[in-house]
Amino acid sequence: MEHVELGTRENNAATEIIMKYIHTALMMGVLAALVACGGAENRKAAHLKKGELLFEAGNYEKARLEFKNVLQIDPTDIAARYALAQTLEKVQNWRGAAGHYLAVLENDPNHRDALSRMGQIYLLGRNLDKASEHAEKILEQDPADADGLTLRAGIKSIRGELSSAKLDVLDALASSPGHANASALLASLYLREGSADKSIATLNDALAEHPGNATIRTLLARVHTQIGNFDEAAMMYAEIVETDPDVLGHRLRLASFFITREQLDEAEGVLKQAISNIGDVNTELAYAEFLAKHRSAKAAADTLSEMIEKSPTEYRLRFAHGKLYEAANDLDAAKAVYESIIELTADVDASPNMLRAKTRLAIVEARTGDRERALYLVEEVLVDNPRDQEGLKLRGTLSLGSGDAAAAIADYRAALRDDANNPDLLRLLARAHLINGEVELATDTLLKGIEAEPSAISLRADLVNIYSQRQELDRAVGQLDEVIKLQPKNAKAYEGLFKIRVHQKDWTKALEITERIKTAFPTKPTGFYFAGLVHQAEKRLPESIEQFESALAVSPDAVQPLSQLVKSHLALGHQDVAEQRLAEVIERNDKNFVAHNLLGELSLASKQLDAAMKSFNQAVAINPKWAIPYRNLASAYVAEEKNDLAVQIMEQGIEATGGSPLLVTGLAGFLERTGQLDSAIEQYRKLLADKPDSTLAANNLAMLLIEYKEDEASRKEARDLAKGLQNTNNAAYLDTFGWIEYEFGENARAVEALEKAVAAAPNSAIIRYHMGMAYMRQGNQVLAKDNLNQAIESNLEFRGLEAAKTALAQIDAGD
Repeated sequence: MEHVELGTRENNAATEIIMKYIHTALMMGVLAALVACGGAENRKAAHLKKGELLFEAGNYEKARLEFKNVLQIDPTDIAARYALAQTLEKVQNWRGAAGHYLAVLENDPNHRDALSRMGQIYLLGRNLDKASEHAEKILEQDPADADGLTLRAGIKSIRGELSSAKLDVLDALASSPGHANASALLASLYLREGSADKSIATLNDALAEHPGNATIRTLLARVHTQIGNFDEAAMMYAEIVETDPDVLGHRLRLASFFITREQLDEAEGVLKQAISNIGDVNTELAYAEFLAKHRSAKAAADTLSEMIEKSPTEYRLRFAHGKLYEAANDLDAAKAVYESIIELTADVDASPNMLRAKTRLAIVEARTGDRERALYLVEEVLVDNPRDQEGLKLRGTLSLGSGDAAAAIADYRAALRDDANNPDLLRLLARAHLINGEVELATDTLLKGIEAEPSAISLRADLVNIYSQRQELDRAVGQLDEVIKLQPKNAKAYEGLFKIRVHQKDWTKALEITERIKTAFPTKPTGFYFAGLVHQAEKRLPESIEQFESALAVSPDAVQPLSQLVKSHLALGHQDVAEQRLAEVIERNDKNFVAHNLLGELSLASKQLDAAMKSFNQAVAINPKWAIPYRNLASAYVAEEKNDLAVQIMEQGIEATGGSPLLVTGLAGFLERTGQLDSAIEQYRKLLADKPDSTLAANNLAMLLIEYKEDEASRKEARDLAKGLQNTNNAAYLDTFGWIEYEFGENARAVEALEKAVAAAPNSAIIRYHMGMAYMRQGNQVLAKDNLNQAIESNLEFRGLEAAKTALAQIDAGD
């Protein structure tokens, strides 16, 4: 027993010691956990508080970092995520903000503030169904919620339900007097009613409730601007700057106001003061952009050089410098900028600035026609970063240019992995699908993009083109109507609707559209001009004259209404009336070169050659870059059998207009008829031998070869000459490149180039003919017919006129 008792005491003692150690260890562990937990909570609270203070101070970039720090500690923290979303919204990163608001709502579907903000984002993106869902969820919680009522009112306003929208917004203000968004919406509704005084009073009431609200002051300034109270508007913008002097956006709005008033010195003073007071790179970039747009490219370049010298490691300045040279088409200077960035960042592996510089350099190399060098550079970028969006995009575009649509599709899809709803990438992908013959996939791609971002006008425009090509005109009309809902002042959408109705020969609906255009653009001649064209088509010539006169009353120097007015008078057999009307136009404005030319055409038609030449020479003297009077003057010399002078005038015109396709083909046609074609070709070859950089000579020779030679060597020479013409803004050069691509069966590339040519020279008959033929081959009968009609109705002779008439007859036969 003793032995046992002794053993028990020892064991008990040992057990007690062990238990003490265990207890101590457990306590230490618990304390450590508590300390760690407390430390994390303390750090979260500190970051959140700091972020809130930075947000209130308007330092959104640093606030964003603080809120992200909270989320790194605790990804489920709703307050931090909501604050981060607000911060991203402040810097207009709508996608980022939306992502975080949606994350908040995923954790708390009834989070009232997130519902409100996300609803506003949906409203901005014109996703009205989703915005409406959020408005109703807010109002389910509180039927008198001012944010919910204002959101619903905004939706109704866009849908045209103005009376109901007004009731909602008045309820919102009754619930929350001076509510900023409700006041802004009510002010806009009053403006639409023509009640500017009520609009101003509403905003002043809101300002009394929120004296520091810059948004309300900005809206008030805009209303004053709209009704012509410019001094009051300037004062309001200046007060906003004084209230928040460190916010660049306020100063930019003040500068923009001065720019719209053509007070460029005042605008420049505002931006210079911003550099002095704020002094960050964004202010410098804003000033450089102003100089480029409103002073000169040289002034902007010189200023950027000075800025770079002071801040050599601020690469945003260097990239702005390069892009400025790109925009000015000084590609050698742009190359030098990007090469210097690559050299400066060479010691940093896969530096983002180096990769970006290589991508920009590749884009420039592609523009100069060096596809091999461009591809080499972009491959280097993608080796370092296989997900580089710009690199993938460029490689895809290079593949598409070389005819490999499948490779382009793969790259565009890869680029979309990190930015699934990017409108530019979706457009490129859709275009690649089209070139690859996958029309359904192209359509689906665009529809997917529109579903994600209903306000993406460019996607809807591409979809309209596809529907038009497939003769699904009701769907095309539907998309154009949606564009007008989003942008009530979108002139191209109205024009598209009009052209579809004209194609359908639905004159009633075409006239309805012209009335809508008159309402939307009361100070523009377009609605009256289009109405005149409809009446012309219906052979209602007196009515057409009335509409064309109305167009000229709105815009006395408008070219097309005057031309069509003369046409209608001539169709009625009233040449004397047409001549008298042109004389009146010239008496009012003797610089109206169109009127001088039209008067010359009437004189030429009636064989009054001296009078015709006088008019044409006056037109040339006023506008030496306009091709038509040169052609007409040459015709007058031909009528006098002075062929040498005719050729001399055409060559003079080609030089003065930078290679007008009208004159080039006109001269070629004349030389062909007089048997001098080979000598003309030989002269251009000699010129290129003396001046190999002469783009004008290359253009003219390429067009002559493709139009008049059928041997493969000449056709290949034409295509080789045209390669350097595709990356220009010159309409004639783009036309040559596009037409040669058309002749080689590369219709997608032809359409792309010719669309740019038409945009640059919409009144060129030969370009319209080429455009029409390319659209016809593409299957877009609506646009083909429109362009062929414009070419034929110009009453100008060009090579292909008979082909244009034949093609138009084929389209009409198929309608």
